[in-house]
Amino acid sequence: MRYVDRYHVQCKKQHNEAKRRKRKKEWLRNTPLYIRGLGQVSAASIPIPEYDDEAPVDFRFLVNTKECAVFFKRIRKAGASGIRHYRINMENVQHIDFASTMMLSAIGEELLNNGCALGGNSPKRPECERYLKESGFFNKLFDQNRRRFASSTDSEFITVERGQYKLTSQHYRAFRELVRHIKLHLLGQTTNTRMHNTIIKEICANSVEWSEADKSQWTLGAKFESDKVIIVALDLGRGILEKLFIDYWEHLKNLISFKTDANILFGAFEQKYGSTALESNRNRGLPCVKAAMDDGYIKDLKVVTNNSIIDFLKGNNTMFAKHRGTFNGTLYSWRIDKNCIL
Repeated sequence: MRYVDRYHVQCKKQHNEAKRRKRKKEWLRNTPLYIRGLGQVSAASIPIPEYDDEAPVDFRFLVNTKECAVFFKRIRKAGASGIRHYRINMENVQHIDFASTMMLSAIGEELLNNGCALGGNSPKRPECERYLKESGFFNKLFDQNRRRFASSTDSEFITVERGQYKLTSQHYRAFRELVRHIKLHLLGQTTNTRMHNTIIKEICANSVEWSEADKSQWTLGAKFESDKVIIVALDLGRGILEKLFIDYWEHLKNLISFKTDANILFGAFEQKYGSTALESNRNRGLPCVKAAMDDGYIKDLKVVTNNSIIDFLKGNNTMFAKHRGTFNGTLYSWRIDKNCIL
């Protein structure tokens, strides 16, 4: 009886292995796959998709914030659970923005740190696929034939190296070079870049030092368009609201006045609160960024963190979710045109 049991078990294993190989061949043949960081690998070493997800139809993080934030949270949760591959279906995406492409790229790096490869297909809508290419989303990815995509010349990226908790002189040089490229693109010549360098430096310093992001991952990206440049800076840390220091009496006043998290976040940009680091030079970056918006050095400033979003252009600060853990991280988005420089 024991021999018969072993025989049937062995037959079942062989049958399941044959089915697994067949599924792998069908998947490799029919599905475009973009794999980050795996290099030139053989088809046999690529795992069968172990997880699938659907990207939002309106994949604009700054417009459809809640749905996109929940989508990003699912990806990060799955990547931290130990799976080897996460496959996203983007065929039905009808709208997309630079913030979403930057978020997806940053999360791909985070998943890679956890041993998980991010894959998927492209939107069917030509405008969305073209926007992905122009945004530089495919710069480090491979197509279904394991060939690296051509890098986009319409975007530039700066990523603070993992494991670094302070900005270095190399990063500051990269910031200055990026601002120089922005001004050449808009004006055809370079001018004084001090203020725009300061904006980027202050955002970076706050993010890198106190975000507590995974291995200090922080990213800055710029997308060059005909009459403007869109800039997105983000980290995947705890978020601004989780890092603010609010003393007992201030917290009591917030409760009595029924202040929402969005109101508290706006107060951080007016330097009403400190940082949990309790250092006197912290929290300078947030008021500095708001002042740059007020003075016209940047336009259309938006900040998303935890469960709140601020649109400084429209003067709106709203909560898109009840819980602060909906989006662990901080994203800044702004644009620069000729009027910001002249």
